[in-house]
Parts: sequence; C-alpha cells; structure tokens
Amino acid sequence: MFTWPSNEAENEFVSHPQWPEIKALRKLGWDELKIATSVVTETTTLRFKAEKFYTIAITWFNPRSP
Repeated sequence: MFTWPSNEAENEFVSHPQWPEIKALRKLGWDELKIATSVVTETTTLRFKAEKFYTIAITWFNPRSP
C-alpha cells in the first residue's frame, strides 16, 4: 500500500520518461499484479496484527467495462 501527496504528484511520477522501463520490470517479480488507485478524502487508519495474514481485494462493477 502506498500514498501520494496529491493526484498531481502521482501523475508526475507516472509521466517520468523512465517509468515505462521501470514498470516493465514488474513481470520479473510477479506472476500477476493488479493495482487499483483510489482517491481517499477522509483520514483512514489501518491496523494490522503481526500474527495474522491479510489480503486486500478491491472490486467494482462497471457494466460498460466488466
């Protein structure tokens, strides 16, 4: 999980000329990697316990883009 200080900061990062080359390296470390980006407008606190395992799944339904 990660955060950006603003949408503009994320856009600047992914617009960097070296980003496509770096992004292409992902397939060397992952069999499957799906990333979702969402704007969170309220302060959110996540608490994790060291003795547990967690999976985060995000899904949405869009009939125009299933």
